Amino acid sequence: EKVASFYDPDDPRHDWKEVLQAFAADGSKSFLHLGVHYGWQGETRAQGHLVVLKNRVPSVMRGAKVQPLLTEEEIVGDIQQNPSLAKGNLCTTDLGGFVCCCDGCHACT
Repeated sequence: EKVASFYDPDDPRHDWKEVLQAFAADGSKSFLHLGVHYGWQGETRAQGHLVVLKNRVPSVMRGAKVQPLLTEEEIVGDIQQNPSLAKGNLCTTDLGGFVCCCDGCHACT
């Protein structure tokens, strides 16, 4: 059933497939944004947005060392994190996209 069509919100003349290809080719993009026209030929049409967040490491962060977990003092603003405190040789890509449940990943060498 035809209920909607997609388009490039930055330039509606572009097909949505162009947006997908550009997103796939550019590793620095962290999300995909498509416009949506709900309805079909002659129906009242509403507009919407489809935003897809992709869990991937941006290309500018590849090779970056894993930073220590935030402390309560850093969160409330009492102190600032020192990037030189990163322990070990793990890179962000070494974590494999899994969410850490302990300090182990951030303290391993």
